[in-house]
Amino acid sequence: MVFTAGSRGEQYQSFFRRFVRDAVARGFEPIKGRDERNYRHFRTGLTGFRYSISFARDGFRVELAMESSREKNREAFEALNGERRAIEEELGTLIWNRDDRRDGRTDDRKACRIYALRDGGIDNSPSKLSELNDWALLRLPRFRDVFGPLLEKFGD
Repeated sequence: MVFTAGSRGEQYQSFFRRFVRDAVARGFEPIKGRDERNYRHFRTGLTGFRYSISFARDGFRVELAMESSREKNREAFEALNGERRAIEEELGTLIWNRDDRRDGRTDDRKACRIYALRDGGIDNSPSKLSELNDWALLRLPRFRDVFGPLLEKFGD
């Protein structure tokens, strides 16, 4: 599939339509959302946790997001951080962000994220976007395989 030029929203739509189709074929269930945003979320099977892919300010991400209560997020984050060495042996170096705030403050944000990062943006060439798509389609199932069993104890 060729990624089309156009408005930023159209570029996101083109990218995410292909990605969601391919992710669904690999057993992922997308969380309903609009394709013209810079991210898409997928269910983990647990309330408050999701897998996401996004075009962020720092690059292209595949992530595990924890967005439950502040206490549950921190408990899960700390438990996963305790397994960090084993997790990173499976997934490579990850960015561990307990409080994802652009301004550096950590006092009132409850979300936690663990993500793999790759250089890239929606304005990249069609070949680079195809490369990002393929990279994320390899990473997302690996995130599920590694994080899924570790998250089970935080289920509803």
